[in-house]
Amino acid sequence: MFFPRVGLLITLLVLQISLYRCGLPPPSNEITQNFLWNTDAVEWRIGEWEPCTRSEDTGLNDNQGIRRRKITCVMVIHDGIKLEEPVKTEDSSCQNLSPGTPPVEICSLEQNQDCVVTEYSNWTICCGGTQRRTRSVVIEQKNDGAKCPPLTESRVCVPDEPSCSNYYPFGLYQLKVNQWQQCVPFSEHTMGDNDGILNSGSHSDTFYKHWPQVGTQKRSMSCFDESGILVSLSFCEDKQLPTNTRACIIAQDCVVSDWTDWEITQGGCISAGGKIRAEEAIRKRQILRLHEGQGSPCPHLVETRTTKENLPLCADKYKWLISSWSKCSQPISNSSVQCGGGLQYRNITCIEFMTGKFMDPSVCRILDTPPTIQRCEIPCPRDCQVGPWSKWGPCKPSKCPSDLDNESQEEFEVGYRKRTRIAIVPPSEYGVQCPSLNEVQPCQNPQCYVWDYEQWGSCTLDEPTEKCGPGQRNRQVYCTTHEKEVVHNSLCSKLKPSESEPCSVPCPEDCVVSGWSDWSECSMGCSIESDIGVRYRNRTVIGPPGKTGHPCPSKDDMVQFENCNTHGCYGLSWLVLPWTDCNGTCDHGTQTREVWCMKGNDKKVKDENCKELPKPVTSRDCSIDCKSKICVLSDWSDWSECPQDSCINEQTDLTKFKRQRNRVILGGESCGPIFEEESCQIPNKICPKFSLVFGAWSHCELAEGVTCGHGLRTRDFRCKDNDSLVHVELKNCLQNLNVTPSSVERCHVDCQTPCQMTEWSHWSSCPQPCSGLRTRTRELIGDSISHPACKGIRLVETTKCPCSEYFPQPTSDWSFCLTNETDGCGAGTRYRSLGCYNVDNHLVDPALCGGSTGIEEEPCLVPCSIDCQMSDWNEWGVCNKLCGPGTHHRYRTIERNAANGGRPCGETVQTKVCNTPCNSFQWTTEPWSQCKLPDKDKQKGCGEGEMFRLVRCIHINTGIELSEEYCDWTTRPDGVNLCTIACPGDCVLSSWSDWSICPKDCLSSQEQQRTRLLLRSQSPTGANCPIAIQTQPCHLNFTCFKYSWKTITNVSCLPLGGSPCGEGMTVGAVYCERSDGRTVSDRFCADQPRPNPLDKWCYIDCPVDCALEGWSPWNSSCSCNDTGVSRRAYTAMNPSATGRQCPMTVEQWKPCPAVPCYSWSLGPWSACQLHGAACGHGVTNRNVTCVRTNDGETVESTFCGSLGQQKPLSWQNCYVSCGPGCTLSEWSQWSHCHGDCEKETIGYETRSRTVISQSPAGTTACTDPLWETRDCRIPPCMTYDWALTPNADVICRRSDGLVVLESSCNQSEKPKSMCSTLQGSYICTKDICMPDDKLQCDQMTTWEQLKHDPRVVEYIFCFGFVVKMVIIIGVILYFLRRSKKQNECKYHKQPDLA
Repeated sequence: MFFPRVGLLITLLVLQISLYRCGLPPPSNEITQNFLWNTDAVEWRIGEWEPCTRSEDTGLNDNQGIRRRKITCVMVIHDGIKLEEPVKTEDSSCQNLSPGTPPVEICSLEQNQDCVVTEYSNWTICCGGTQRRTRSVVIEQKNDGAKCPPLTESRVCVPDEPSCSNYYPFGLYQLKVNQWQQCVPFSEHTMGDNDGILNSGSHSDTFYKHWPQVGTQKRSMSCFDESGILVSLSFCEDKQLPTNTRACIIAQDCVVSDWTDWEITQGGCISAGGKIRAEEAIRKRQILRLHEGQGSPCPHLVETRTTKENLPLCADKYKWLISSWSKCSQPISNSSVQCGGGLQYRNITCIEFMTGKFMDPSVCRILDTPPTIQRCEIPCPRDCQVGPWSKWGPCKPSKCPSDLDNESQEEFEVGYRKRTRIAIVPPSEYGVQCPSLNEVQPCQNPQCYVWDYEQWGSCTLDEPTEKCGPGQRNRQVYCTTHEKEVVHNSLCSKLKPSESEPCSVPCPEDCVVSGWSDWSECSMGCSIESDIGVRYRNRTVIGPPGKTGHPCPSKDDMVQFENCNTHGCYGLSWLVLPWTDCNGTCDHGTQTREVWCMKGNDKKVKDENCKELPKPVTSRDCSIDCKSKICVLSDWSDWSECPQDSCINEQTDLTKFKRQRNRVILGGESCGPIFEEESCQIPNKICPKFSLVFGAWSHCELAEGVTCGHGLRTRDFRCKDNDSLVHVELKNCLQNLNVTPSSVERCHVDCQTPCQMTEWSHWSSCPQPCSGLRTRTRELIGDSISHPACKGIRLVETTKCPCSEYFPQPTSDWSFCLTNETDGCGAGTRYRSLGCYNVDNHLVDPALCGGSTGIEEEPCLVPCSIDCQMSDWNEWGVCNKLCGPGTHHRYRTIERNAANGGRPCGETVQTKVCNTPCNSFQWTTEPWSQCKLPDKDKQKGCGEGEMFRLVRCIHINTGIELSEEYCDWTTRPDGVNLCTIACPGDCVLSSWSDWSICPKDCLSSQEQQRTRLLLRSQSPTGANCPIAIQTQPCHLNFTCFKYSWKTITNVSCLPLGGSPCGEGMTVGAVYCERSDGRTVSDRFCADQPRPNPLDKWCYIDCPVDCALEGWSPWNSSCSCNDTGVSRRAYTAMNPSATGRQCPMTVEQWKPCPAVPCYSWSLGPWSACQLHGAACGHGVTNRNVTCVRTNDGETVESTFCGSLGQQKPLSWQNCYVSCGPGCTLSEWSQWSHCHGDCEKETIGYETRSRTVISQSPAGTTACTDPLWETRDCRIPPCMTYDWALTPNADVICRRSDGLVVLESSCNQSEKPKSMCSTLQGSYICTKDICMPDDKLQCDQMTTWEQLKHDPRVVEYIFCFGFVVKMVIIIGVILYFLRRSKKQNECKYHKQPDLA
């Protein structure tokens, strides 16, 4: 058996290959001897595929078969004349042509389908001692499936029921009407076997011309006697015989092309997180030939396919191309940020991984979307801040000798002095560098060592026994370095100061002078050769001498002068210029700078003048960052495809014949082109234009042998090439038509006159209610137009339009103002539904209310976001404290408030710490004046008087005199003082010392004191000494104070570098405050814990605005029951707190038009109309009307037709049984639509009937069909999922809610009790109790959780011991426990999901 199968398979394949590759049928030996047919005169005609059948000898698998079709050679041109009908000829005549398709191919067999029937119906009433019941076919048998079982059963019954009617209502003979036969052409001789080639008179090629042909249908009639025996028709001629002939359209099936290949319209993939982007594909076919009459209509022409399985990873198919970050820029002005905070941006581009083709961003949204905005910070350059200069140091030589033994002291003519300052704030890399921290100045007579001495000791009298008189006072003098290190006296070259000097203790009659006052201010800040600074001090006579006493010093001895600030006015220092740009490669380079020796910072001098100072470096290594400047580009994408147009016309846009490729800038500067374009080949062929050419309508054609009544008229149409006027295949015109033109019309031939006319048209619509007329028309046909007998035939009928009142009324609120802009602002439109209602308040067609469409719209404007606009900051105000830490403010004003989600206004006041150190202000005094006595004592020359001095508050750095409130009032020197000029012989005391310090607690019961010393004792006749000690009570904030730490925290966050946003600092202050409110040195609070520093980092938000991508399509289209549709916008960037906010909603809603719903209303089927016959085949009718569903009002059929609702049939064939001859049941209901919902959209449905009774052999046979099938549209696929009932039962539910057999859910494992989850919850069955808190059901952890649960005993009773209890006591305990469990165990119930 194997070899015959292989032989047949090889034969079929060789035949298929030879026809497909060579285009030739099997060669014939009978080739015409004189000539071969011209290839224009013959062509192959390809028949329809036969059904796919199983072949026993093919060796194919069980799912494969073969199908065949006829390929016939026909002659279309003979002797140069095109034949109206092609003529079949020998296949060898077409041997030079290729049919383009094989006659045999392997196909997929439909799977075996068993016959499926319904349950039996109820038994019928008892008639004739018999009851019957039937069942119908739901799914017919296919291929090798099981055949259908019997569809009827009968049983004997007694007696007959009274309702059993007479079985023979038509007398002794019955007329039976048989079915209409196939529609055939008028001339019978044209009919016959033509091998599948349509040959119907003048009917030309149906692929080139559509011309419905009118033919004739006939039916036969039979006559039966009461026993069902066929008798002569003459026995029934006493009855009026029905019509047995009628006009018809000869059937022709629609022919469509093969499907095109699937074209992927959307690539599919699955992300790593499981998100699916379905693959979508489409394929099409086109109509090659239209159907006619009862031929098979055209199937659907477009199919779509959605694939969600076996998809590639999205990361392998698409990717984001990411550019480098832009420079840090300010979010408001977009200017580059020099330092401080800002924003950086970058571009992301979605590309196809393999080709580099640019894709819509939505394609890559299934991947993780990289951020396109980020905050940035550029370190602010920190400029150097230096403190004040120290005082000039002593004049020293360049080098002092270190070997004291061998090095002799040498006289140096020129030396130098030096002063320094410190860097309070060191500079950052890009900040302003510190100026010179050291200055030198040449000086004369430098010294390495100087004399230093202590204060003079007390005066030691020469005569120890005396109380007054001459004496000596001493002091120690040392030779030291300038750093106060004591060395040998021989190293000091200057004259050694004296170590002792004469002194005296005034006797009662001696003159007494005061101590020296403080030195006055130096007359100059620095000295030049012609002008050297001088300062002085003085002393006064406080006790004039007596006649015998020692006299007072001379006036010159009462004042001392000395030089001060002898240093020069200009110092020498190094000035460092900025570094040059790095010179070198991308990795290594060198920077240089110039260093000048400057005199006074404004005059460049020779470098040797600054030799005493180390010279800063003039070069350093550096590196160049080339990566940020080198352009980085992505690879070029593949070239886009050139347009596939094979021809052009005047509407063709020639600019589209180009192809492009792109690339993306990933970073760097000065990048080359990122877009290239080049021309594609423009077709040189002009596209043909096709149009339909219609023939004239024929006359009204009746059935053969019929002279009047209803008939049909037809017209043909062809497709022509407008340029060549050559007729082409109809498919060229049909592919661009939305509606196929009418080619058949019903017509009527009057039986009284020779007039032919069309049927009445539909009534026209009314332009306005209660006004005007509506009409319907018909036309005369052919010669009837001019025939005199037809002049009086009425061709127009009119009727008044129905009168009713209608009024519009809104049925929804206004929608938001809708725009298509992603920023959601600008000009737009808003909508609301506007219904039209009649007087009964029923919604009617909106056109009845003045032509409304059911929706009202009006223009609107969505205000765009308006950012707050503020003025610039003004200058910082005055500090609220004269000295010490305080605060000051700066202000700005709001010039325009934010609106509509714009950037909000920032703060209008900023506060920061200000601080002028209190030690910057000091009191300065002039020497005391002489004591001025009152006039009454002047002549005496002694007594009490006043002395004065000038006291000023100055800034120590500038020397400017300020208001006294800047200086500490507690340390203010007295400007006026009482003085006493003691008379000769009176006691003389020194000036008062400072007051002693009060204790810290500063109690009023405590005292402070001051003292003065005895300078001259009184004589026997002189006045006694005044008091030498004074006391006063301690008084808070006058004589004593308390101290505490204070803080300033209420300060603003100030971004670094003056940037409007980004990182910043809140700089507070910690300081020591005296109880009277003055800031003092921290040492006064040293005994208290110091608060932590208050400087903190802070952040001012850089505004990031909301960014939306385009709006999605509206989620659905409107139908009569819909209230509205919606769409969403994708948020590409969420706003920051200070950015422009997203619209109030990223979802928009738009109302649907207020239109009523319409539906077809189906009346009952009429009795089977047999046109006078008693039984057989007839027609049953029903009224099919379009009604408004809300009130049931009948309306024009166009309302239902415009909604795409196919009008149900208003008639159908019926059958009336002819008594005992053959009795058939009624047709069953149509079954549901069968087919593969995943692959097909068109299926089939069936109905059946059964033979109830049949006459004995030789009588009327039951030859009528017992089942019928018809096409139907397959509904969407059902899904099956496990679900829970309120009783916690696990069921299988179909997606439409129907509970089905559990086998339908076998594609997923049925959830187990307790150890599975379902719809996010844990399952509880009736046999298992579960605690309310959900337990993990992992196999490794479940028991661990149970055994540690305090309710473990309950679990044991609930789960297990009944299995082990086999004795009767265990059974009793189990049932007791079970009954108890009903109360103790709480099911973890789920919501009612069934």
